[in-house]
Parts: sequence; C-alpha cells; structure tokens
Amino acid sequence: LADLQVFREFWALLACAQLLPDEPNHLAPLDQLLEDSGQVEKDITSALYEEYRHVRVRLFADLRAQHPERPAAQMLQLTQKLLDRVLFVAFAEDRGLLPARTLHEALLGGDGFASAWWRLKMVFDWVDRGEPKRHINAFNGGLFAPDPELDRLRPSNEVLQGLVQIAAYDFSQDVSVEVLGHIFEQSITDLEELRSSSSGEELEELSKRKKHGVFYTPSYVTRYLVDQTLGRTMRERFKALLEEHQPDRVRGSNKKAAAFAAVWRVYRDWLREVRIVDPACGSGAFLVAAFDHLLAEYERVNLALEELEGEGQTTLFDLTKTLLNRNLFGVDINAESIEITRLSLWLKTATPLHKLTWLDANIVAGDSLIDDPEASPVAFDWSVGRPAGAPALDGGAEADAQQIEAAWREGFDVVVGNPPYVRQELIGASKPHLEARFGEVWHGMADLFVYFFARGLEVLKPGGRLGFIVANKWLKAGYAEPLRRLLAEHAEIEQIIDFGHAPIFPDADAFPCIITLRKPTTPHTIDADHHLHATIFPREHLKDTPIDAFVLDHEVRIPQTSLHSAAWSLEPPAVRDLMARMRDVGTPLEDYAETKPYYGIKTGRNEAFIIDEYTRRKLITEDPRSAELIKRYLRGRDVERWSCSPSPDYMIFTRRGVNIDDYPAIRTHLEQFRELLEPKPDDHKGKWSGRKGGTYAWYEIQDSVDYWELLEQPKFVYQVIQFHCQYALDTNGLFANDKVFFIPNTDPWLLAVLNSPLMWWYNWRYLSHMKDEALNPAAVKMRNLPIPTPPTGTLDEIAALVAEVIAATLEGQEEVRALVDWLGTEHGVEKLGRKLEAPQTLDTETFVSEVKKRRSSVAGGLGVRALAKLRQEHSTLVEGALLRNAKLARAERRLSDLVLDAFGLTAAERDLVRRTQPLRTPYGLR
Repeated sequence: LADLQVFREFWALLACAQLLPDEPNHLAPLDQLLEDSGQVEKDITSALYEEYRHVRVRLFADLRAQHPERPAAQMLQLTQKLLDRVLFVAFAEDRGLLPARTLHEALLGGDGFASAWWRLKMVFDWVDRGEPKRHINAFNGGLFAPDPELDRLRPSNEVLQGLVQIAAYDFSQDVSVEVLGHIFEQSITDLEELRSSSSGEELEELSKRKKHGVFYTPSYVTRYLVDQTLGRTMRERFKALLEEHQPDRVRGSNKKAAAFAAVWRVYRDWLREVRIVDPACGSGAFLVAAFDHLLAEYERVNLALEELEGEGQTTLFDLTKTLLNRNLFGVDINAESIEITRLSLWLKTATPLHKLTWLDANIVAGDSLIDDPEASPVAFDWSVGRPAGAPALDGGAEADAQQIEAAWREGFDVVVGNPPYVRQELIGASKPHLEARFGEVWHGMADLFVYFFARGLEVLKPGGRLGFIVANKWLKAGYAEPLRRLLAEHAEIEQIIDFGHAPIFPDADAFPCIITLRKPTTPHTIDADHHLHATIFPREHLKDTPIDAFVLDHEVRIPQTSLHSAAWSLEPPAVRDLMARMRDVGTPLEDYAETKPYYGIKTGRNEAFIIDEYTRRKLITEDPRSAELIKRYLRGRDVERWSCSPSPDYMIFTRRGVNIDDYPAIRTHLEQFRELLEPKPDDHKGKWSGRKGGTYAWYEIQDSVDYWELLEQPKFVYQVIQFHCQYALDTNGLFANDKVFFIPNTDPWLLAVLNSPLMWWYNWRYLSHMKDEALNPAAVKMRNLPIPTPPTGTLDEIAALVAEVIAATLEGQEEVRALVDWLGTEHGVEKLGRKLEAPQTLDTETFVSEVKKRRSSVAGGLGVRALAKLRQEHSTLVEGALLRNAKLARAERRLSDLVLDAFGLTAAERDLVRRTQPLRTPYGLR
C-alpha cells in the first residue's frame, strides 16, 4: 500500500462507504459493482459466442462446399482445429505472447499475390517451430504440429477474413480464460447440431434460428466440486503427514524447521502423483478448475519450503508440465471436445519462452463407457488410456508417454465432472454392451449418466473420491434402484446437495444435484456409523448465498445405513420419521377410495375437437344428434381449490367405435382438419403433418379412453402440473383434457385430506418436482398417498364444512364471472389477461389500470361516472371476497385440525410441520 496508485485502488474498493448500502434493501456500492461486472462478463460472453458460432457455421459450410468429396465429420473436426488455432493466436497476441496484429496482418494484409490461407498457414508454422526474426517462440504442443489434412484445405478468403471479428476482442482484459471456457462449453452443444446437419444452407438457417443464450457449467460449481473432492483429499493427506511425522514435537528451531520442511517435501512428492480425471470432459471446465486448485497448492508448498529453507523452490520442477502430464486426465467421446479441452489448458498455461505441453496421451478422445471396439468405433481402453486397439503414442522429448500410460492403468485419486444427460431412448444401440459391462447398475430405462457412476467407481483407487453434478432424478426414479443400491453398499457417500429447480444452468431445466463420495479402502466395507451430509438448496438462495456457506448452515446428517435401493429422501430425520408414520397410519388412496386416479383426454389436435359455444349451437342446429358427442369441457387451468370453473368451450368426443356417418354435421366439421387428423402410417419416414401413429381412425380421439364413462360421474379433479394445493369436486360431468387427473369419488373427507396443508407438506417431499417448483402428481405416486381414517364422530361435521367451502368458492367464482361479463358488455374487454382473471386479488387502482389497457378501442374514453362505477364494482367484489375468505379460513382451519388429529400428530410434530412448511402452503395450518 506504499504505492499511491495501489492505495487508491484499495480505498476505492474497500472504503467504508463502498461496503455499506446507502439505503435499506439496497446493495452496497461494492456489491453493485460486482453484480454489474458479472453482467458485463455475461454480455461479453454472449456477444463473443454469437460471433464465434456464426464464424464456425460459415467456415464449416465453406469447407463442405470446397471439399464435397471429404467426409463431413472430418471437415467438422478440421473446422474446430482451425478455429482453435485462430483463438490461440488471438489470445496470445493480447497476452503479449505473440507480436501484436499477427492475425490481422495474416488475414487482411499481404501483397496481393499470397492468399489469406497461405499467410495464415505461415503463422501457424511460426507458432509451431518458432520464428526468431519475428520474435515468435516455438509453442508446439500438438495444436500447431504439421497436419497434412488441414493444410490441404482451401477455405475462401471471404470466410477467413471474417475471423478478424474474433481477433477484435480484447483477450487481455475483457475475455478471460473462464469466459472462453463458457464459450467452449456451449460450443459442444452446437457441435452436435453441426454434426447432424448435412448442408451449408441448413447450417446458415441453424445459425439464424439459434438465438438462445450461452449455456455452461458455472465456475462456482466446478470450483466447489473440485474443492470437495481434490481439495478435501489434499487437506486430509497433509493432516495425516503432520500426524505421522509430528514435526511440532521436534525441539530446537533449526531441527523443527527441517522437520516441517521434510513433511512439505513428502507432501509435494505425493502431490505430484495425484491424478484427477474427468470422464466426460467437454470443454475442460472441471480440469481447468482442478488446474487452478493444484497450482495454488503447489505454490503454497513452494512458499512454505522457501520460508523454511531460505531459498527459492519454484524451479525445482516444471509446475505446468507436472500439472498437465501427471495430474490432469480427461476423456470425451467427441474429438472436437478434446481439442477444445486441450486448447483451454494451453491458454491457461502458455508462456513466452516455453513450448505448449504435449497433451495427446492424457486428454484423449474415446467413449468412456464402452471398451469393446466391436461395440463402438470410439471404444476406449482405460487400462492404457487410448482408444481400444490404437497403437501406443510416442511423445518423444515432450512427455513420457509410457509413464502417462501407466498412470491410466493404476487408477485415479479423483473422478470429477458433469456426465452427459442423455435419455435412455437415445442410447438404444449401446444398451446391450452397457447391460453386459455395468450389470450392477443396469436398468432398461436408465439414462446414460447412471453408467458414469459405475465407471467412476471402477477407475478410482481405493480411498479415492468421486464428485459429479447430475440430474437429481436418480434420487427417486425407479430406473435408479440398482444405482442407489450400489452407492449405498459400495461407496461412502459424503455429500449430496439437491438444487431442485434452482437455475444452475442458464436456459436449462436440469434439476441438478451434487454428489461426492469416497471409494472404501477395503471393498464392501462401509462404516456402520458413517453419515452423509445432505442439503436441499432452495432456488431463492442461489443468487446471494455461496454453496459452502449455505451448506454449512443447512446440511443435515443422514445415516448411510438408512439408504437402500428405495427412493432416497434428503430431509432431516424428524421429517422422514413423520412421513413414515403418516404412511403407517394412513391407507393407500387406491385402497381407501376403491378406485385409482385417471388421466384426462388427449385429443391429439385440439383445434379440431375443442369448439366454442357458437360452433356447438351450429352443429346441433344442423344435426340434433351432434349433442350426443359434444361434452362440457374442463382444462387444467379451470381447476381451482375445492371447486372448478368450467371452460366456456366444449369437446367433440368421438371415442373409439363411433360411427362418424351417424353424425354428419360433426363429420363435416372434422373434415376441414382431416390432413391434420390423419394418424401417421407405420411405414412413413420423415415429417408428418398429422397426428402420431396409432390404430385410431382419423376422426377419433387420439388415445383410447376406455374409462370415458367415469368422466360423466361426480369426481375429484386436480391438475397434472401442480403449483398449488388445488383439488376440486366436479358434479357436472365435465370432460377433462390431458392437463387434468381425476378420481371417481365424492367422499368429503378424501377431498379435505387432499386439500389439507399437511398433505401439501407431505406431497412437497413425496412427489417429483417440475419446472418452477411445480409438483408432478403422477398416478403411480398418488395411488399410494396415505389417507387416514377420520376422527370418530366427525363425519357429519366434515361433510358440512366441505359443503360450506365448496359453496363459498362457487359463489366467489360466480361473482367474478358476473364482473367479467359486465366488463365485456360495458367496456368491450375481450381478453382478460392474467391479472383480470383474478380481479378480487387486485387493488382498485391496478384493476382500473388493467381495464383501461384492455378496453376495446371503440369503447371510447372513461368518463368520471364510468370510472366511479368501475371502482364501485371492484370494491363490491373485494368486500364480498374478504367476508367470504374470513368464513373460508375458519372452515379450512377446522378441516386442517381434523386432518392433523386423524394422523395423530403430536404438538412437537405440528411445530415441525409449521417450521418446515413449503412454498405456497394453503392457509389453515396453525
């Protein structure tokens, strides 16, 4: 801080005024600066990626056009390699590793005789071998090594000159290696699309269509996972060395210093042999994070030795070479991804006077899961670290290829990564091999990431650690039963963090969770007292709370002995115990109701089968028999709490076996949609404008609904996607669409239990979560919902209370409908919008504002009297709603208490439910 400029920077960032907010609920200036800088980084990332993606699409299309005789897959790989070289040169220029404007002069300079491609190849050759006259060091490392296939390309000058746009970015300030990592990770997804495209025209259209943002594994996730696996392993090893050698007990300052130095040297030697592998390394995000973590640790070791021994230690060995060839390993099925990973590491480690580290033997293309070359052309042999059947590599003076091969064979201390989430439908060709190779976790419906757990445990050394971020479906899905059994019995699970719907991955609903585990030093031996640490991380805390801080405050200890192949719960033991007791007390819904939940009707083409009131009257006027097939309609959005508000539309229900010729008006109506209604023939290839294949006739409802007569009976209905605890009674024979489940039952007690706060509390933990923390009340789960016997002597009271709340909600719905009709008549409001669909929830001025926005243009302006009338109508509605809600609250609380009594909850359990109640809990819980 003696330097004035450094002090000014220190003061500008850390002065008191920068650390404290000016007003309550405002960010401090420093926090605002951090938030703004993060947004700027995102903006730069998105802008550069758009440029990068567009250039790659154009370059690939150009090379395909110039070389139609060469395989598209080869052209894509060469496209990526060319772009990698250009990015490295642009990065090296701005970081002072190459002369400024090297790339610009190659692409746009020249004397008119040499092409841009010739000049660019010259630059590549200089970077590979060095060019002293131009002050260019020899970097080599493989990226710029001679490649005859690349040299034979003939890209056009026009496309090459477009690369200047990438070089225009400031890689010294604005574009960090981390930003490039984000870009590279998103580019992996685009590579898949490019690989599947067949022509330049399609690629250009792809470039125009793809407008979504950058998708990447956030750095805070990679850093956290690396710290919890590699970092924890390092901390434990150093602690063990201290305990083993006990240098603090040595007497005499010189001898004590020597003893500590000896420990540090032993630790450094161990550190050089630590091996980390990412079996699906993609863009290298995890390996870059591991590099940073290891480099910091190496520097800590060297600093300690320097202080203890009084001399510099940084030259004892080449840190970069050790890190890249002895510590870090990666595999990916896509060769282009491997090129990107290597580039990420080269950009991280390039220095002016050193060649790039040779990475061919430890960052390798291959299929991590398949080792049989007959099963896959990219089968990977983990025992030698190269594609199955491939000859051994010779790194010459650049690396000891045999030593690296031995490292693959000996196994790894850490396995870390984000295994690909590929649904089981897309891996059909690999399933026979996966079943034979990973029988312990095999399930016909398992997604691909399941097998990465088995492979990861297999390649770990005893005592090694695995850390993955994967979709959380495996915690409860039936297909993951074998995986859960394997982990429970053969791994010491250390940590699970379930992020639910927290947006870890931008623009992707991945439902991620983190798991870290340790492979036992002795097979099949898990300490009976071992506990894992589990955390449920709500999405609302993700933005402002670091993972480690939230985990520290909210993790719960779960005995591993409580985990088996059945679905796992990460709830505190008291919550899990209460849920288990509720299951013991209650009867499965299917047995209690003597029926099961049914699914609503999927027409396959709503625009044909769903009609309005005008069309219904027209069809019945033309043919009275049409009324036999026209049913009152219920959408998911019409289901409210206790009662439902029927849709104004109707469904034409032409079930299987209907003779359409008996209903000429309906046939004529459906004929106008015939092309869209035809089922897809089994032998048809390509796009189909009609409906999916099946045995139904063109005029019939798409799916067989053999239970359709149950829809005409009184029933309970509820939404397929549950944002709220809303179960309703329908006594009007409404035909529900495919966004509704229904239970043919009218028992008031069953409806009271389903709508109770306690059951919402239970379901929040029992049902699967969907986007935005909605619940998925799948029939297979709902049929086992525990329903208790009502308290003795309360049936009449329950029936009266349920009838009261249903009547009150119906009254409220009718008042809202009357107001909406009045708005349409008096003010020409045709489309309500989300807010006006529930006008009773708005304050008066918001209500008036919404009406003004949605009034018909022919309705004219609102005069003083009209405004007064509008406010009066809304006030009347709100006053009625307030009185009704007070009445509802009393009834709901009593019903809630009866449900709590029926399950026999103690005072402590009731307090537990209150303290752990989830989002959107219905009122009534006291």
